[in-house]
Amino acid sequence: MPKEQLYLDLEGVARNADGSPTPGFFWWAEDAKEHFHLNIVHPDRTEAHEWLIRCRKDWKDAGGSTKGGWLTEFGVVTAAPAGSLHITKDDMVFPGQWSLMPPEKLTSKIRRAS
Repeated sequence: MPKEQLYLDLEGVARNADGSPTPGFFWWAEDAKEHFHLNIVHPDRTEAHEWLIRCRKDWKDAGGSTKGGWLTEFGVVTAAPAGSLHITKDDMVFPGQWSLMPPEKLTSKIRRAS
């Protein structure tokens, strides 16, 4: 069965206001990539891509491990397509802590983009 696309807002979901990753984000992403194709949503694709590269490197340098030896790959888009699974900072679903969101249980909890 093909993996579904999952869209995550950069601001407030993957990245805190201070520019750091939300706690546990890259650990969570390593598990989530087993269930979804991950995409970051941000109006400036270059900024989002550069942030991902820098933060993934920092995470790996600090001891973050990767399954299969590869860092999780993300797509970067300016908007989530209508009907897609999309996590925004305004969703009541996102508790601000990735450990409370097991990837295998997300499909039933995430709203569809409109």
